Amino acid sequence: MKHVEAFQRMKPNNKTFPASSGHPFYTVPYDPKAYMHARDFSSPFFGTLEDLVKGKAPGVMGGYFSPISKPI
Repeated sequence: MKHVEAFQRMKPNNKTFPASSGHPFYTVPYDPKAYMHARDFSSPFFGTLEDLVKGKAPGVMGGYFSPISKPI
């Protein structure tokens, strides 16, 4: 994505998801204390459109970013 606004506007059609969830992420953070921002779009089997609370999306991305991130 070229603009964070597109990331923030994302609305998934999760009825087409399999029994898993999607984790889009944006690597140009708008928070100076962050390395990236991630969202978690749920499968329809979970009964929610997006997980806003549990932190599952950042947790998934931790494994991806840990080899390349640097401490603040």
